[in-house]
Amino acid sequence: MLASGAAHFAFVESLGRGAGAVAAWSGAVVVASRCTLYSAALAPRFSHQPAWFRWVGPYFLIDQLYVMVLAEPEAEDDPDFFRRYYLAFGCVMSVGWAIAIGAGILVGPVIPAEWRLELLLTALVVTMLRSVVRSPATRRAAAAALVTGLLTSGLPSGTGLLIATAVGIAVGLRSAHDEPNRERAP
Repeated sequence: MLASGAAHFAFVESLGRGAGAVAAWSGAVVVASRCTLYSAALAPRFSHQPAWFRWVGPYFLIDQLYVMVLAEPEAEDDPDFFRRYYLAFGCVMSVGWAIAIGAGILVGPVIPAEWRLELLLTALVVTMLRSVVRSPATRRAAAAALVTGLLTSGLPSGTGLLIATAVGIAVGLRSAHDEPNRERAP
């Protein structure tokens, strides 16, 4: 949760819009809770790892690393490869994140607001999803979350993101449950 950039943005944006510290923190916790889903999805891969990795590895878990691990088939079958791959990219991304934060602090104040750089975050998420949204169930889940996110984007403190995530998960689970039944149907 400490490295959740989206949670950082939600916290700072909420404070900037006049929310109290508790409300801003609560919104950030909601946004960061997606890391719990990532953890649950990666739990089988972590179960075959040494204890030190099970303690250190979760520190690096962010959206980009999660997607990269899912997109690498060898990371699923070989525990040693998974550990090396995960740690290598986790370390690179952590250093990159620290550098980007520093650059943002220095350069951010001089970039005109008209440039709408917040749209880059959306482009990043869409690019990440492209590599893992392959099955009809995941496409339906992503589409449902996208539409819901657009419709609820004006809600305060990350609530729209929470609702969009819940809708995407519900549609994905329902679609995944229905897919085997569709294959058997004539």
